Amino acid sequence: MLALRYGGGAARGDFRRRGYFFLGGFPGQDLVRAVIELQPLGGAYLRGYDPGALFGDQYHLLNVEYRLPLLSFEHGLSTLPVYLNFAHLTFFGDLGDALFGALAWDRLKVGVGAEVLTEWVVGYVFSLTLRLGYARGLMEPGGDRFFVLVGNRY
Repeated sequence: MLALRYGGGAARGDFRRRGYFFLGGFPGQDLVRAVIELQPLGGAYLRGYDPGALFGDQYHLLNVEYRLPLLSFEHGLSTLPVYLNFAHLTFFGDLGDALFGALAWDRLKVGVGAEVLTEWVVGYVFSLTLRLGYARGLMEPGGDRFFVLVGNRY
């Protein structure tokens, strides 16, 4: 399955070049707290870059993902109240920038990578998502980034 997502925004005000929008990779996460609070995994991220690496009074972000289903398991171990629902392998490419002024195509940053996304059901009720991945930012200030995120899909 191919998935496309565009996100963007623009703002004006008197923050004087501090920036309204920040763009970059996933922020650090306290995994224990994320499991307890079932934090959602949503948001706009330019993978392969540090969180908040780019900022400005506007941002543009295109995420392109190819999602390959690995398994639809819906099975657990014995009668334990935890089971694996499904697993996907995702290959992605991100293109975006947060900036002041006019959008310049030669300034756009590119990130590419892959991740495995698994969904677990806990206590027969709660959906828990585990995301393990690698991203590489191809332009400055990008680099190699590994990430592990826990949350829910909603």
